[in-house]
Amino acid sequence: MSEMQDALIKSAAEGDFDEVKCLVEHKVQINTADYDSRTALHVSAAYGHIKIVTYLIANKADICYKDRWGRSALADAIEEGHRTVEKVLRHAMLEQKHIQENIYCPGCITVLLVDIKNFTSSCSSLSAREVCAWISTFYALVDQAALPLGVRKAEIRGDCCICVAGDLSVAPCKRLLSPASKDDQVTRMLRFAEILQPSLLGAKPSISVRMGIAYGEAAFLIDDYFISVQGKVVNTAARMETHAPQGTVMVHQSALHKWADEMSTHTLPRCNLLDCKGMPPQAAAIFDCMKGTFIAAAQVNKETTANQRRRIQASFSCCWDI
Repeated sequence: MSEMQDALIKSAAEGDFDEVKCLVEHKVQINTADYDSRTALHVSAAYGHIKIVTYLIANKADICYKDRWGRSALADAIEEGHRTVEKVLRHAMLEQKHIQENIYCPGCITVLLVDIKNFTSSCSSLSAREVCAWISTFYALVDQAALPLGVRKAEIRGDCCICVAGDLSVAPCKRLLSPASKDDQVTRMLRFAEILQPSLLGAKPSISVRMGIAYGEAAFLIDDYFISVQGKVVNTAARMETHAPQGTVMVHQSALHKWADEMSTHTLPRCNLLDCKGMPPQAAAIFDCMKGTFIAAAQVNKETTANQRRRIQASFSCCWDI
């Protein structure tokens, strides 16, 4: 432990708020522990220094950190009879628990982003009521296709939906809960797209969409009124959607690998290299929703260098239409 770290714990024990504040502002690790695994929060709570305790909590001190005897700062405050400190720590722990309960991390899932094509121009000839009715039909058809397959419409972003599949068997809300297996999630998502596409085209007025699929780690922020899906996988699916020709799904290489595992095959569909905003060139394949199968890749972006193509090709075994 450095001198500054030692000074932080000593100042917290002595109630020297100004010194504690100075050390924290100079980036001394706030959860630094001494030889007994006691932090600045432990000792300030034990001595009843409420101002320091409050400051440390506000600066992300670990409320649940245990010392060598398995005791938390709250246990110290209770033993020493510092009721105000105890109250502050209990309140902070409840807030932290509430935040943690609102975040659900199921691991790697399959994400499909479906977006209405030319939405703004299509709405120009419709009344506000007609736009609402059109969007309502879109949402309803997504649910109708998704639910029997264990796919869930997790988030709505205006004229697009984020749908998810994976291990959602212990999801903390009914809107996400699904008993479907994670072992065939990409296969189910492709089947969902295959069913959804013609149902949208048959709507009145017809709904033309673009879709993109990716597979990866995601987290859900869950509130009483909304669900927000977060993670690189969402951004990747969104990038895929922008490249999808009408009537197809652009499937990212991450989902292709998962699909190959599900199908017990070592051969991936023909792929295309796509220029994606904020990313290096990404490999993806085109799934034709009307035919229910992968189709030959569209013309490869000629601006992508041969070295880039070889490097990405080497990252996974795949037939390349280059």
